[in-house]
Amino acid sequence: MIEKVKYISAVKEYYSFLQSEFSLKVSKEYNAGNAFYNIEFKGKRLKISISYENIEDYFLITIYKPKNFWEALHGKATKSIRINELTPLISEKLAVDDFNENDVLFSKFESNGSIERMLLKGAKDLRLCLKYA
Repeated sequence: MIEKVKYISAVKEYYSFLQSEFSLKVSKEYNAGNAFYNIEFKGKRLKISISYENIEDYFLITIYKPKNFWEALHGKATKSIRINELTPLISEKLAVDDFNENDVLFSKFESNGSIERMLLKGAKDLRLCLKYA
């Protein structure tokens, strides 16, 4: 389990690249007690939801873009895609330099505990995906 304050702090820290590189701002913070936490980042044509269910230990990143965007990339007419669906579609476009640059960017962060490591891994994956999505 992770406390709400610690979750929000870790997400804002690890996912700060969403603001600096993609001009997204925190648009919503939601929690249902200590069972569910969600932070949304939003821009003009992109919204990203980063949520965690404490009880189920379930972490999810959902990316929302206009319906026609995902249809071209994913082959489905949908308004959202989960990071675990997007990663395989983008992976062939990634070069070794992309991974090296990502490792340098995220090396400044320390993750203490399995949940923080999961949040950090999600941030690294999301940044790589967004470069080519």
